Amino acid sequence: MTFALRFLGGQQKKRGTMVSKEEAPAEEQREHLTPMQERLLGYIAFRTIGRDGTSESKRQLAEHLRSSTKTVDRAITRLSNEGYIEVEENLLPDGRQGPNTYRLSR
Repeated sequence: MTFALRFLGGQQKKRGTMVSKEEAPAEEQREHLTPMQERLLGYIAFRTIGRDGTSESKRQLAEHLRSSTKTVDRAITRLSNEGYIEVEENLLPDGRQGPNTYRLSR
């Protein structure tokens, strides 16, 4: 998308023309990923080359991406909800939560 798009109370302003959300193409209604979400997606893609996922804690991901664990958690939630990544929970032998496995969606 090469033009600016603003949401104004249920309407979008596109090149000076008001268009209702229902009339706007689905591509224009999708919000873009934040820079942090793009960095996390790229990191997961890089770490899964030739593998079936990467198992790292949110704290480890935050350290690699120089961000907070809360920001990483929000990014993971959005990427998962929008179908960019899959998250597999891992339990340790004693039943505690281990690092999740993250992989790109197919």
